[in-house]
Amino acid sequence: MRSSNALIAYWLPTVGIGKKPAIHYVHVPLTEVLNYRRADGTPQVDVVNLGGCTFNVAEDFDTAPLWFDPVLQTTLQSGAVAQLQGAGIKVLLTIQGSGNLPGTPMGWESVTPAQLPILLDYINNQILGSDGYNLDGIDVDDEWGPSGPYLEPTMTALGKSFNGQRMLTQAVTSGYEVPADAKPYVSFVNTMVYGDDFCGLVSGYQSCLDAGFAPGQVTIGVNAGPVAQGGGGFTSVATTEAATAWQPDGATKLGMMLWTFSQDIQQFTANPQNQPDKLYPNADDHSWQAAIIAVMQGEKVTIPTCEPEAC
Repeated sequence: MRSSNALIAYWLPTVGIGKKPAIHYVHVPLTEVLNYRRADGTPQVDVVNLGGCTFNVAEDFDTAPLWFDPVLQTTLQSGAVAQLQGAGIKVLLTIQGSGNLPGTPMGWESVTPAQLPILLDYINNQILGSDGYNLDGIDVDDEWGPSGPYLEPTMTALGKSFNGQRMLTQAVTSGYEVPADAKPYVSFVNTMVYGDDFCGLVSGYQSCLDAGFAPGQVTIGVNAGPVAQGGGGFTSVATTEAATAWQPDGATKLGMMLWTFSQDIQQFTANPQNQPDKLYPNADDHSWQAAIIAVMQGEKVTIPTCEPEAC
């Protein structure tokens, strides 16, 4: 993957658009990522993080440590991952806590020493192994699970088990969320501060440098969506462009993270959502991604000035 101007994009199996009871559900195929190319012909996206996977509940953990959204499961079995990898795109599995699954919740912080070997074997063989899904690594999203003392030993053991052959990344609001012992095994981190405050995005990035990450190990994450609607932590196209253009003093950031490729469609990002003339697929879909790539390829934009304490 690129060492700068990289684009990491999350993909969701299904996007729910609108409010109950009139929610529309849209599936954006994973292979659609391949339709978008840079000026040199390479894919715009360097890394895709697959959403739709959580820890299983404690009652089922020993036999099936992870739970998969059915649409994600179908996608993993379809050959789509190999198509992206063939184009040079790294494909990682994002794992969250068990959230709303019925049963005793599990998450990154609650994997006990007795359960850890089960998880490591499952990930390395069923998820990353050539006899499994042959993915390129794991993205840690430490949300929607119970609090506990086991994030550091779990991430550290997982990183060690990769032997430098797979990627381990983490989504963070601050660089200090990455456990100290696990940090040497983390390839890079994606900030998920989100919102439409440019200086807030920069501050989230800076926190990762303050925590010991190199400038080229950190992306700035943006959240594609209808900013005017409010309440969603969305990032405008203009703020996205400014964050893409911004670089730390005397260095270069890894790039940008987009939450999400699947939501970056007109049916979701327009205000109001689900407008009849903006239903998926639409010729103007993936406009946040287009804005990021345009700046990465040289389009000039104005970068706001932040107060020193904000940056």
